[in-house]
Amino acid sequence: MRLIESEIRRGIIHPERVVRDASVRYFAQSFSDEPAVMPLAIQAVAVNGWEQAFSDVSVLCQLAQTQDTLLWFIDNLNRQGYPQTPADLALCLRLSSVIAEADVSLLMTHEERILGLEGLGSESREVIAERLALMTLDSPWQELERLCEENAGKHAKDFPLPRAGRLCEAIARAEANADEALAVLSRKQAGHPAAWLECFAACIAGEMRLEAAVPVLIGPVRADCSDVMNEECGKALVKIGTDATVAELTRNWAATSAAYRLRASSFLGHIHSDLAEAQALKLAQEEKTPGVRRNVILAALRNFSTDGIEPARRIVKQADHELRDQLVAVATLSGAEFPELDQWKHQGLRASLGSSPSASALSKPAGQPPLVHQKKPGRNDPCPCGSNKKYKKCCMGKDA
Repeated sequence: MRLIESEIRRGIIHPERVVRDASVRYFAQSFSDEPAVMPLAIQAVAVNGWEQAFSDVSVLCQLAQTQDTLLWFIDNLNRQGYPQTPADLALCLRLSSVIAEADVSLLMTHEERILGLEGLGSESREVIAERLALMTLDSPWQELERLCEENAGKHAKDFPLPRAGRLCEAIARAEANADEALAVLSRKQAGHPAAWLECFAACIAGEMRLEAAVPVLIGPVRADCSDVMNEECGKALVKIGTDATVAELTRNWAATSAAYRLRASSFLGHIHSDLAEAQALKLAQEEKTPGVRRNVILAALRNFSTDGIEPARRIVKQADHELRDQLVAVATLSGAEFPELDQWKHQGLRASLGSSPSASALSKPAGQPPLVHQKKPGRNDPCPCGSNKKYKKCCMGKDA
């Protein structure tokens, strides 16, 4: 069973950061357009401060903005003025980055005020100016094609990817461009210009949530194409995020390569639906490759599935912070309990605060009983890390 989204939204203002992190990522990594999320993220920042609200505050750049939330960031940046100290500069850059990623229609409404902000970062200023300019471009498709032709043969590190991405945004705002995006994805042309154009057609299909593109988006992911193509197809599949997407991702699962199953299980975790949860739990029972099985269990937890708690608990290892923290977050928010919960919660808190004595002291909440430390295993006992090896053959040397 999945937690309902209103419960997950409340997790964004939860007292424990591990819960706030998992809850805000639920919406950010699925490219949610839910308008109620950013106000809660702002509330978390107001209560906990920029440094403690979330482990990675840049996640706010991925959240949908409203008129009111954008004005909150503008007003805060306006009050900062020109940064005088490194701390001021850091805050100005954070605020600038979030403003720069707002929906372009909101930016247009407040263009004069935004570009007049003293503390607006130079990079964010350029991004905003370019996004606004591209909205009035007569033929963004032709500009994108020209960009691909001029940069044919270049590797991703040398390609002007940010400009291409902003052109994709401009193209996706016109519904009439849907057919062209599908046509480019379906052409299977050879040659570098076509290859780059196909990448950006995938981006456009995702921006436009074109379910008809799902079968052709799956193809490059199964074929293990370039990193850029895989990334764009993956993001597009997550943005489309329908049951048809889930069905296509998991079709003939056992017959696909382990590399594909690793990628697909990652995408599955960012598509939030009852079917995505059900498929992740089903695949967790059937999957034989440990790394893939771990990923599909994580996908279930990223859907805030309470049925994913016990499978995750059985395989979580101390070094797997990602799986452990997601497990702790889902269990805490759902009210589930298991013997290791407090211990893993404190381990995660210590890791986030650092390993200094003062940080360790801070990691133990007041009024909590002391942790119960397990007896050190004997040489021939099973290693507690879960490797199925004897302690002397595994972690005994590390613990010495």
